[in-house]
Amino acid sequence: MSLRLYDAVRAAHAAANEALTDANGLDVFTEAVSQGVTANLCEALVGLGGEAGHPFELSLRLAPSRPLRSAPFAPVRFRRDHLPVLSSAARELRERVPVEGNVVSAVPGAE
Repeated sequence: MSLRLYDAVRAAHAAANEALTDANGLDVFTEAVSQGVTANLCEALVGLGGEAGHPFELSLRLAPSRPLRSAPFAPVRFRRDHLPVLSSAARELRERVPVEGNVVSAVPGAE
């Protein structure tokens, strides 16, 4: 689980970097959903910055008895300018990404 979360955080960070420079803006977050990026994750990352929007970093260390990757995990550093992008991405993801489990049925005779 920790590895999936780390990978999703890295994907959200990469999407935030790209959204700051790409003309397509927040579309990169929709593309990153397959990598674990969700509206909840984006909101949680914004929350780590606090109300003042402080920069922060996340890192991962595995127990020495459970080495799964040989390379060390690089810290993921979120800057102050990432936080508004993540907040906007959370709103966009809630609007764009369909909610699983909802069933839409057609009403007979409605066209």
